[in-house]
Amino acid sequence: MERSEFDGDAIPFVDPKTQKMSNQRSLSVILFLATLFSLLVANGYIEVSVHVKPGQTVPDDVEADLVNFSFVKSVHAFLGTGRFERLLLDTIFFFFGFWILHYATAFTWKSFLGRQTYYSFSVRDRFFLAQRVPSALHALLVGVYGIKVVFIDWQFEGQIFTHYTPEIQRLIAFSTAYELYDMLIMYTQTGADTLMYYHHICLILSYFLCVSFKRMSFMVCSMLITELTVLPTNLHNYLKMFDWKGNALFEWNQTVRLWSFILIRLTIPPFVFYHVLWLNFDAFMNEVWLCRYATYVLPTLLFVMNIWWTQQLIKLYYINVSHKSPVADDHNKD
Repeated sequence: MERSEFDGDAIPFVDPKTQKMSNQRSLSVILFLATLFSLLVANGYIEVSVHVKPGQTVPDDVEADLVNFSFVKSVHAFLGTGRFERLLLDTIFFFFGFWILHYATAFTWKSFLGRQTYYSFSVRDRFFLAQRVPSALHALLVGVYGIKVVFIDWQFEGQIFTHYTPEIQRLIAFSTAYELYDMLIMYTQTGADTLMYYHHICLILSYFLCVSFKRMSFMVCSMLITELTVLPTNLHNYLKMFDWKGNALFEWNQTVRLWSFILIRLTIPPFVFYHVLWLNFDAFMNEVWLCRYATYVLPTLLFVMNIWWTQQLIKLYYINVSHKSPVADDHNKD
């Protein structure tokens, strides 16, 4: 890890990667200004609205023409609605909310650990210290909400392709904001697993198609349940960072993490396919071609990633717990 030498309370020259640190601080300034702007918008001091030609009004919503379907025309119509404006503002608000929470968490860790201990971590690990809290918050909220609407309220019963509510749209805005925040974190702190970029991009594409045509929300809400596996993964990474390895808590969490992947990430995609392609196949074939192909491709890609990560966890579990050997380095940051 990158280390800093201290003389009293002063923070000296850290390491040769000064330019990298400068770039990160520049990003922090930009994000601070953008956060201030978003707060002004959220509190009504600055007004953001969809601009239309003189004499025209902004429709609150439009229904996609599913008979003479055109992707370009449908998206263009959606981008000129009040619903898109609400989605955009919600996403901006949540995006900078994640960054506010990130820096508040970083400040808290720095105060709790002390400057010397905090700066003994590498730049990458300091980002991870703060990122795990927004990550856990996102995972908990979207995972629990997904369970509620899919398994408890049965909101999709009899309307698996058409059910869409303002609450689901707000959930999508919340999760889109997190995916964008997390990709910036991965890019800034470097070293992230390339698969994680693909994972986030697949989710964002799913979100965009869902909100554009008010379709596929069953697939989105179901797949978001898999985010619950982030909770034991984050705890695992905290235990590694603080060198709390080999104790009972670490081994227990290893087991919980592995079984959460097996029971959640390996079962939810087949559950989606079963309900869409088996129980409701005739209705599915009447959907527009874009929604059909997106349902084939995006959950399949996510399922393949889940299989890959699960088999990696099985290997790690076998090495770390069964053989009691030193902890192998894993980069699964989902």
